[in-house]
Amino acid sequence: MPKKNSIYILFTIIFCSSACTYNHLPANKGKIILLQYAAPANQSNEQFMTGITWLFSYLGAKLPAEQFDEAVKYVGPQKIEVDVNLLGFSNPAVEQLSALISLFKNTEEYQLRGGIDAGRFFAVCFNSTFQYYSITGAPRTLSEFSKKYAAFSAKIFACDTSCIANGSRLISYRISETDILKNSFLSEEGNGFFTQGNYVRSGVIEAFDYMENGQPRFVIYDQNGNLYAPKERGKHPAGKPAKCMWCHESGMQPTFYPTANIAGYETVENFQLAAQTFNTRLNAFHQQTGAALDFTKKQAHSQGEFIYLCFYEPTAARLSEEWQMSEAAVKERLQGVPTYDNPEFPFLKNVYHRANIEAYAPYKSMLATDEMREASAFEPNYLK
Repeated sequence: MPKKNSIYILFTIIFCSSACTYNHLPANKGKIILLQYAAPANQSNEQFMTGITWLFSYLGAKLPAEQFDEAVKYVGPQKIEVDVNLLGFSNPAVEQLSALISLFKNTEEYQLRGGIDAGRFFAVCFNSTFQYYSITGAPRTLSEFSKKYAAFSAKIFACDTSCIANGSRLISYRISETDILKNSFLSEEGNGFFTQGNYVRSGVIEAFDYMENGQPRFVIYDQNGNLYAPKERGKHPAGKPAKCMWCHESGMQPTFYPTANIAGYETVENFQLAAQTFNTRLNAFHQQTGAALDFTKKQAHSQGEFIYLCFYEPTAARLSEEWQMSEAAVKERLQGVPTYDNPEFPFLKNVYHRANIEAYAPYKSMLATDEMREASAFEPNYLK
């Protein structure tokens, strides 16, 4: 089986010759065809559309209800046309998405299949950290982020027992009584624990604020205060922005485990109360957005996760659809490539890891980050 490095070299040239023309493909800037492949979860068309809606919302789309049916629509069996100009993105976000769409359209996958795998599209736009930063307009430095909220006083809570950090965390939060978009949260990672007297700041900062559609925008800054995509899972168990979304998309997260009050910082009780107050205000904000998304159905966002999850961990049956060959042919082509069962989702059995099979695909396409939510050694940056 080829090593990962050779896979990346193999995919360096991913675009067809400019001499190739395909008149049946949409030429409009900002429009793209997404291909819907049957997932092991057996998503219906309605559930698949719900998943797409949530994923675009995570990227900052306001999703105006009055034009959503024109923005995202089926144009054939398992083919969905998306016009990002109609999804309520900011102008800079539309420019970033249009640039990516142009790259997608020039791949062999798009030219041969008449569209791009919806799972791959979101794996590149959402799960791949640098594209997520570009589309959502993340502040490029910690200094830029901090300046946005410098006029608002902050409270600091010391969390001594975290489920996503190797040590204690310092959480700085600003909560406005009147404007959700003025709220911000910073978590400074560290090594050691306050209760043991050996806490040392590491310099890595995780932060989030809120976009105009009411969804959080997650950023990670390194020791130099620059945007960062974590590479080593052991050093950064909190993962990447796509993982932060899983817990925080519903609002400010209270503590999961009991933690001690630390002298000089906000008490646990005050922090929990702040979280409850903020989440109530956030829910009220969501109800008046007029979006084609029901924010009250929190579990529905799982439909979005299934879209990229089944791309990252495909079964032979799914690959049979993607590659347009029999399951037997898929298994023969991937002979020797290991499979495994996903421990979190029982319906994902005997799946392949996408990074291990890209070199065997019958066409070339844009590579996504290796890991959907965890730190990844490979993070493409198509929008430099």
